[in-house]
Amino acid sequence: MSLHGRHSDIQAAGNVFELPVGQVITDGPICTLVVPDELKIEMVPNYAAAGEGNLYDWSTVTRVKIMRINDVK
Repeated sequence: MSLHGRHSDIQAAGNVFELPVGQVITDGPICTLVVPDELKIEMVPNYAAAGEGNLYDWSTVTRVKIMRINDVK
C-alpha cells in the first residue's frame, strides 16, 4: 500500500466513510484512517464547523487537511 494510493483514495471519496481501504475513526474534529500494519493518517476538516459547539458531521465533510501520517509497522 502506498501513500500515493491512500492520497488518491482520499481525494476521490465523497466523504471519509467512502474510503475503500482501512478503518475510519472519528473523534470530534479529528478523523483517523488506519490501514492495519501499514499507516495511520490523521485529518481534520479543511473549513470551520458549521454546527453548534464546533461539531462536524463527518458524513458531510468533503474537504480535509492531512495533519499527520504515521508508519504503523
